[in-house]
Amino acid sequence: MAKIETVCGPIRPKGLGITLPHEHILVDIAEVWMKRLREEYSKPLDDSQMRYLDEPVTMEILGKLRRGEIVCKDDMRLNNAQLAADELMEFKRGGGKSIVEQSMPGIGRDPLTLRQISIETGLHIIAVTGFYIWASHPSYVKKMNVEQLSEIMKKEIEEGIGGTDVKAGAIGECACTEPVPWHPEERKVLQAAFRAQRQTGVGFTLHPSAYDTKQRVAVKTAEKYLDLMETEGADRTKFYLSHSDYTCFDLDYHRRLLESGITLSYDTFGMDVYYDYFQYVGARSPTDCERVKGIVELCKQGYDKQLMLSQDVCCKQFLKRYGGYGYSHILEHIVPTLRAEGVTERQIHNMLIDNPTRILTF
Repeated sequence: MAKIETVCGPIRPKGLGITLPHEHILVDIAEVWMKRLREEYSKPLDDSQMRYLDEPVTMEILGKLRRGEIVCKDDMRLNNAQLAADELMEFKRGGGKSIVEQSMPGIGRDPLTLRQISIETGLHIIAVTGFYIWASHPSYVKKMNVEQLSEIMKKEIEEGIGGTDVKAGAIGECACTEPVPWHPEERKVLQAAFRAQRQTGVGFTLHPSAYDTKQRVAVKTAEKYLDLMETEGADRTKFYLSHSDYTCFDLDYHRRLLESGITLSYDTFGMDVYYDYFQYVGARSPTDCERVKGIVELCKQGYDKQLMLSQDVCCKQFLKRYGGYGYSHILEHIVPTLRAEGVTERQIHNMLIDNPTRILTF
């Protein structure tokens, strides 16, 4: 029968409900990003930016983080299961039912703790398989070829993750960085992911390369990934491009992608963040108003059956406990704004329920 695989076992697709397709519940990206900052970016950090590197997060530190002034490793670690459960209950109280948790080997994936959180909150949590950016790859990834990596992903989907009986329900944000559009090891992982998808039929996503830090420009790379996807025979109707809202300034680009049959995930709502300290002056994420404007326009043009919404909570600064919008931001603020801008209830239902259900069912 058709099913969606959660950390507590399979469910029927009609039980998925309102779904966030791109979040992190347990994650540790601190060492990954420090490695990139040291090895990849041409603009070195100075002493003032490193001053709070190993300090616990405080209100003073949060203010500096949001202004892009400093780096703090504690901010980049979500490792408190009870805090995670408390924060997720805000999403549930707003009517939420399911979350795709995008953490992977090398950045804190913990399937058994995810199961405990799922049981405590009553939320469906979908774990993923795959590998994040090259700087996070476990050492064995470099030693393996495409087919071997694909077999790991298939095993985690069909048998369980890391010797547990928790199965992956999707292929997660296999991520790309630089040189644009991918590091060679990231391309290898994408090939493996696309082969595993072809053989299992699961939903899948990737994190696109967003910046060329040497040229100091934002980039649009999705069509390169679609070419590789075509070569490997993966099903693009089961694919969603994470962080599509990075490029919400160019709706002609988005329309080309949508016409190719993929789904776009506007999934960094709540991240009005500047990145001066590790990119270049003026580098920033879109604002929520810009994200909403893109969604509204695409819905007017009839693309609501290929759009999804999420927040990509991945740092302490995005949790409500630390002054962020939390996991309930979409339901509390974005959906009412979309309604006010003329997006219909049917279109909202498609973006929150029907589209995630279509992609995650296999």
